[in-house]
Amino acid sequence: MTVPVYISETAPSNIRGRLIVVNNLFITGGQLVATVIDGLFSIDHKFAIENGWRFMLGLAGLPSVVMFVGLIFMPESPRWLVFHNKDEQARKVLAKTRQPEKIEEELTSIKKEYEQLKKEKMSVFAFISRVFHTRSIMLAIFVGCGLQVFQQISGINTIMYYSASIIQMSGYSDQQAIWFAILPAFANFSFTIVGLYFVERVGRRKLLIVSLIGVVFWFIVLSMSFLLASQNSPVAMSLYPGAKCDYDNCGTCVANSNCGFCAIKVGNGKYSNGTCSKGDKDHSNFQPDNSTCGTHYEYDHSNNSIFGQNDVTIYDSEYSGNNSKVSGKQWHFEYCPDNKFAILSLVSLFMYLVFFAPGMGPLPWTINSEIYPMWARSNAVALATTCNWMFNLLVSLTFLSLIDAVGQPKAFMLYAILAFTGLVFVVLLVPETKGVSLEMVEQLFERPHFLKWCGRRIRRKGKMMKKLTSVDPDE
Repeated sequence: MTVPVYISETAPSNIRGRLIVVNNLFITGGQLVATVIDGLFSIDHKFAIENGWRFMLGLAGLPSVVMFVGLIFMPESPRWLVFHNKDEQARKVLAKTRQPEKIEEELTSIKKEYEQLKKEKMSVFAFISRVFHTRSIMLAIFVGCGLQVFQQISGINTIMYYSASIIQMSGYSDQQAIWFAILPAFANFSFTIVGLYFVERVGRRKLLIVSLIGVVFWFIVLSMSFLLASQNSPVAMSLYPGAKCDYDNCGTCVANSNCGFCAIKVGNGKYSNGTCSKGDKDHSNFQPDNSTCGTHYEYDHSNNSIFGQNDVTIYDSEYSGNNSKVSGKQWHFEYCPDNKFAILSLVSLFMYLVFFAPGMGPLPWTINSEIYPMWARSNAVALATTCNWMFNLLVSLTFLSLIDAVGQPKAFMLYAILAFTGLVFVVLLVPETKGVSLEMVEQLFERPHFLKWCGRRIRRKGKMMKKLTSVDPDE
């Protein structure tokens, strides 16, 4: 919350948006480095397995130390200094980032703002009252909070937190999924640089619209990739009629976290005699039973027992890993074997972040740091940040339960619908703030953006009609 506000109060207006994107660039760069480190500690070695998590947590402290040292040498923002009667220090800070002829002009503007705020000094309740009596600020807060909400419900932290799990669901092994998770992290980092290039050239509004169009499209593709994978997955029989895991193919079977798919591998990546039975990867509900693999049983209701063509005794055999092999039999709990659409899912994840990273990633933070007057800025940004983290928590907590409840295709289609709602929100309500000073941006929210757009079109048509009616009919 503090960093975007600090940048907005310190940076010149012509590079303000770019510098806030740089802040987001370093965040995504840190995520990429963390993903690579996690991959290195996931290797199949006794030391890495037993101690890897300790190093993952411990190494996170190093950037904090570097940042702490850097903060010692960082000056306060000019606005904060003026507001605490330190005009000379504010002048020195402005001299580092402004042209000499601009220093006094901006310092005078900040002082005027400060004098106005001193006259209007208010308590928390007075602040809330003023917000509700200032239509432009209410609209600005609604837009700012809305952008933060749509950033989260557009699925970004679902993708970033669960990228390895989603890749695994699409058909890759545990080890492959951890390394392939680097691709979304790389896309998030590298295409934030694209946003850095375009934010001051194209503008915030256009970049948001293009970003959300791409997000919607690639979520639909991701949803379709899982749907096609499910429809074309190996056939499965239930263990017996009316069994707990009564599904007709592997895709629907593994979508239930309490069920597992087991089949006999016959070579060339092909499987036969698939069975869906109760079990899970971590054995918390049921130890997978290899005697039931590849066999369909009948159920004897008289003595609550199952039997097959031969009198098979059900037993628990040794089992380890997500894809263990016992006599050519393989269990799968989070993905199906021989998924021809796995690569499409991986490409969709990558392309989703190609579009999300330049726009919906940094711009909600950029716009929130620009659209509030000084008297409301800190409280309004705090409120928007609270909305961001509340919905971050909501989305991250519900993702796996949502997958369990409706399956991957419907879950990702739901995210596509939510992202489309965000697109409509941006088109109707978000104005362009590129190059507008912090002191003037409040005027952008005197009424909703779409009403201004409609008003301009009506005036333009009115001028055209006036010109047409003013033409002499004899000419």
